[in-house]
Amino acid sequence: MCEIEGIKYYVRKQYLDADMRYGPLAHKISEPYEFKIFKRVLKNIKEPFVVDVGAYIGAYTLAACALGARVVALEPDPENYHLLKANLELNNCTQAKALNIAAGATRGRLPLLKGVLPTTHSLTPRHVDVVNEVKEVVEVDTLDNILHNIGFSNIKIDFMKIDVEGAEVEVLKGAEGALKRTSYLQIEVFKDNVEEVRRILKGSFREIISIKYLTQGRYPFYNIIFKRAN
Repeated sequence: MCEIEGIKYYVRKQYLDADMRYGPLAHKISEPYEFKIFKRVLKNIKEPFVVDVGAYIGAYTLAACALGARVVALEPDPENYHLLKANLELNNCTQAKALNIAAGATRGRLPLLKGVLPTTHSLTPRHVDVVNEVKEVVEVDTLDNILHNIGFSNIKIDFMKIDVEGAEVEVLKGAEGALKRTSYLQIEVFKDNVEEVRRILKGSFREIISIKYLTQGRYPFYNIIFKRAN
């Protein structure tokens, strides 16, 4: 267990570098600029509502809880989900609801392909860090259905974060209603999906920052933050 800036985390010894980089230290190492915008947006809203799609072990969810936000966090991998739940309990984040499900374009079950690290498990074989092995078969539903089923079908979403290792287009296709209620959208986008993502969001959102990552050993990707245009 560790504590960074008042937030406590359980991390795994066997995945210590990945868990630290994308958990307790995400705001300093992996996504410092994104976290600055994320926190600045939430600080200016009374009782914000956040949707975290691909929550991993909870970096964004825990940061949102610390700022008084209500959160819906989705994490399809059972091991990551178990750690996410443990971290929420460790910090008494009772206003966060974590679900062990993937968001996608349709309802069903899909194979979750094993990544070389727990951060890179993916629903798409296009992911360069996926090994040729099915880790789990996981539940998938549209984000619109998921939010409806837990009673959040009409609530305004102040900030939505999507980090789904190459399946971002499918998530957006199943989130038409949720996107109409979203003020800010942060999305990790694989290089091959950038133009499609921008096409889907064109007219409804304007791009405020785009950061390209060329991490050694990983496929090039972007973290893009959009703000509702109207």
